[in-house]
Amino acid sequence: MRDLAGFVHTRRHLLTLKPTNRNNWFTFAVSQHLMDRQAQAVGIVKAYEDTLEGTPENDYEHSEMLLYKNMLLEEDGLKQEALDHLESCAEHIVDGLFLKEKRADLMRQLGRTSEAEAIYRTLLRRNPEHHGYHAGLQACVLGSSAAPVEQWLHEEVDDAAESTLKQLYAELQHQHPKSAVCKRIPLDFARDSTHFRIAAKTYILPALRKGVPSLFADLKPLYASPAKGKVLGEIFSDWLESLAESGKLRGEVT
Repeated sequence: MRDLAGFVHTRRHLLTLKPTNRNNWFTFAVSQHLMDRQAQAVGIVKAYEDTLEGTPENDYEHSEMLLYKNMLLEEDGLKQEALDHLESCAEHIVDGLFLKEKRADLMRQLGRTSEAEAIYRTLLRRNPEHHGYHAGLQACVLGSSAAPVEQWLHEEVDDAAESTLKQLYAELQHQHPKSAVCKRIPLDFARDSTHFRIAAKTYILPALRKGVPSLFADLKPLYASPAKGKVLGEIFSDWLESLAESGKLRGEVT
């Protein structure tokens, strides 16, 4: 029915009838959240916190309550308050990985890019295939005003940004030699034809030799760019010629 005003009224009434029920507090907070009243929702969660005594019965549920409050603060535009809240309750957050992710994201939004960058690099050591970590690290390296971008193919990339990203991924490929994502992302942000040709050969040749079935589907979006499609055509034509002449693929160009 999407009767959000009615939902707020109902949840307020149920809370007054049974204020000892935790679910009534949080459904009332959610009703305010759905009405884009984040400040009121934060106040409700805080009021519930004030009713708690002693050690929480369920660590995980208490952790989720704290993270929900943190999300409300962030959505209300209170980035610094959200980060301060996160730091103050870090010992009660059960999901340690999410804690690191959120801390890095808030620091990046507050312009503390060097601190956020260090966290993103730590996260990438844990999982170098995570596109979100790559997007966060890229934004930190490009500057405090840059927004995270997970798909560079249709984004504007100037020469300075391409040079910075090229240097970053040369470093990441050295640190994570088995990561496919570290080799694939440069194909999206590369605008210089020489850079794209080298990046494409670096990524495609091992997969082609192994006969990876999904390689075509992986490369297909690149053909949306006529310039990149032309370079890919030239690469494959050259390899076909090499196979016809010697039965072997030409070596990777570096």
